[in-house]
Amino acid sequence: MENHYIFSLKYVSTILIDSTFYVAIWNCSGLAQCDVSPWITVWPSEKVKVIQPRQIILLSTDFSVYLSKEMQQIGYATQVYLWSAHDSVPLIVKDRPVTNGGNLSVVLQPSQPLLAGNTYELRASRNNENISWLFRNHVRISGQPVKTIYQWRVTATPDTQAPAWVSTPTVVKKVFSDNSEGTENYVHFTYPLRDSSDCLIKTTVRHTRNGQQTTAYLTAWSDQLDVGWFTCGGHFRFSSQEECTVLFEAIDSAGNRATASRQPIPFTTPVIGPVTWH
Repeated sequence: MENHYIFSLKYVSTILIDSTFYVAIWNCSGLAQCDVSPWITVWPSEKVKVIQPRQIILLSTDFSVYLSKEMQQIGYATQVYLWSAHDSVPLIVKDRPVTNGGNLSVVLQPSQPLLAGNTYELRASRNNENISWLFRNHVRISGQPVKTIYQWRVTATPDTQAPAWVSTPTVVKKVFSDNSEGTENYVHFTYPLRDSSDCLIKTTVRHTRNGQQTTAYLTAWSDQLDVGWFTCGGHFRFSSQEECTVLFEAIDSAGNRATASRQPIPFTTPVIGPVTWH
């Protein structure tokens, strides 16, 4: 029997693995003008130069079924580690939430403190095979080993102070829009946080009506914290005018933690209006 495959609004990328090109297809229906990476996304990014001895690392992926399957193996068949000229430190899985948007992420931390002043490279292996192609690599130079772009130097002055919430986050505005570019449905909170290093925000949303609870790790953008769904994806899906609660916990680069409030913060999701562009 002849098989017929129909691809609608999908992104296609090629990945070079052991001199062979593989085709990766992302089903991104409804997502227009969105950047889709063929690699696992890493926090902190390659632009960060210095990390903590007990650095928190977040791995995530959107849309790719292939990469999601690879992510599920991290901590099991697949080992992710930090390599330097002096030692190799395994990364331990601390959390692996799956959002109701279908996004999978893995939170990692070194199994032992990294050596101050050393430069470490993020790598991955499975059954003694180097599979660091899961991460974006530098352009390969003939005769030299492939290296990932994630190479960081370890600070000699660890961050020992927990993040400080100046006040409890509050709702600033609610946004719903739906057009040919996609759908946005999110709640914008204030971000009254102070810390000497970058932070992840462990965000847990509970839907009051059915008790469904979802956790995701967010990063603030321009001193704002947006919770919901956006044109190019998201972590939380909302119905119209849902009653929900949210808990925010800041986790800085060194793993220090602080919750924003003792009790969950109540909020109501945006009104979903009529869609007129179809």
